[in-house]
Amino acid sequence: MLGTGVCTGELLGIRWQDIDLDAEVPTVSVMGTVTQANGQGVVWKPAPKSETSKRTLYLPSIAAEALRRKAAEREFLPESEAVFASEVGTWRNPSAYRVHFRQVRKIAELDWVTPKTIRKTVATTIYSSDGLDNASQQLGHSEVGVTAKHYVQKLSIGPQGVVGVLDEWFQSAS
Repeated sequence: MLGTGVCTGELLGIRWQDIDLDAEVPTVSVMGTVTQANGQGVVWKPAPKSETSKRTLYLPSIAAEALRRKAAEREFLPESEAVFASEVGTWRNPSAYRVHFRQVRKIAELDWVTPKTIRKTVATTIYSSDGLDNASQQLGHSEVGVTAKHYVQKLSIGPQGVVGVLDEWFQSAS
């Protein structure tokens, strides 16, 4: 999640076929989501929240390495295509995942960390170095306004490019 900024349902909906760890820069394609369906249990939907939510993301090396280790250690469960499958090889229930996530963060004394704070961290990191459009694309938002309003922390620092402008102005004034 921290390596991509995907939301919980998208994370749990990643299939082994959606990952390319052999590419020059490894990728994961977000092609669906996992959800609790009335009368059907936990199911994979071949469509995330919106059409722009379907996207291919480049993986940072730490995420690619973690997925390589997971692939090497996993037991083959022919009925499971889920990367983050339940113990019995089915799609992991997002509600159960959130319960487990809360337990782990309590043990780690990171109670403030939530899936949304992880998404915000990814968005803010990308925003501060690569712009709002790229942060919005990474999260799969159809409009940058959603990313700007709800996911990026506004930076309390002036633009670096003004240093040259001010230097030139001071030189011309002296």
